[in-house]
Amino acid sequence: MKPLSLFSTFILALLTISMMGCSGSKNTTTLSSMDATLSLDGEPTEWDLESTRLLMDDRFHIYASKNSAGDVLYVYINVASPFLQEAVKRSGLTLYLSSDKDNPEARGVTYPSGTFNLLRDNPGFYDDFLRDREWLGKKENIDNLQASEPRIYETATLKEKYDKKSTQDAANVPLSMVQSEGTVIGLDTVQTGLSLEWMIPLDQTAPFQVSSGELIMGIAIEPPMFVFRSDEDITQPSSRVGQGYGGYGYGGYGYGGYGQGRYGRRPQRRAPSDQGHAVRRSLGETEVWFTLK
Repeated sequence: MKPLSLFSTFILALLTISMMGCSGSKNTTTLSSMDATLSLDGEPTEWDLESTRLLMDDRFHIYASKNSAGDVLYVYINVASPFLQEAVKRSGLTLYLSSDKDNPEARGVTYPSGTFNLLRDNPGFYDDFLRDREWLGKKENIDNLQASEPRIYETATLKEKYDKKSTQDAANVPLSMVQSEGTVIGLDTVQTGLSLEWMIPLDQTAPFQVSSGELIMGIAIEPPMFVFRSDEDITQPSSRVGQGYGGYGYGGYGYGGYGQGRYGRRPQRRAPSDQGHAVRRSLGETEVWFTLK
């Protein structure tokens, strides 16, 4: 079946308020160890799929394991739904990993970044994208999004939430910056449709800064929160939707240590409308959470 075009999907989003299987519950799993050497190519060839399975449904096939020493986490994610595969190209696929049960979204990495997230590099442009009903109806905008698609495989979007009451911050960085700290991400878009293989050191290094022990892991597709101009409710300035631009967010971004205030200007926060929530759900919003022991 031919995938929906970006514009067709957005129109569908405006017309439907159906939710695709969102889940906020956390499944508790005791991880097995895996001694095999993984090639990290996005294919499950070396995996023991029976003992490492966390989830298999119409959205995702997810597997996880640790190495025999318990200081490295391996995660394999296959995006099973063709619709969600297209959603990932637009909004990215986020992996959250936290040792804080009260703030499971403390740190996350979105990879591929998704073309919508690439717009964050220009905060003013991104703000217009979120507010203008006609934005995705303009041919030049659709053409620019489609032309930027190859970059989503070279870019990761780092996400941080200082505490459970904070607004989430996000910044784009080159994938090589994430992998320079020891985390490795393998990608396959040919044999499996869309799959990722993660190797995450549990030694407090960036981007997740977690150690071995009980962890909360989330896998999510998070479309932007559209707040169209006729629906918006202007509140106090607080939200940060972009970063100080310098390459891919180098301006003021301290990669080795997280902290607040590195994402540049603070545009006005706009409360989401019911239609904004509906659009987000219809663009593939979904999540699943696990407690890993």
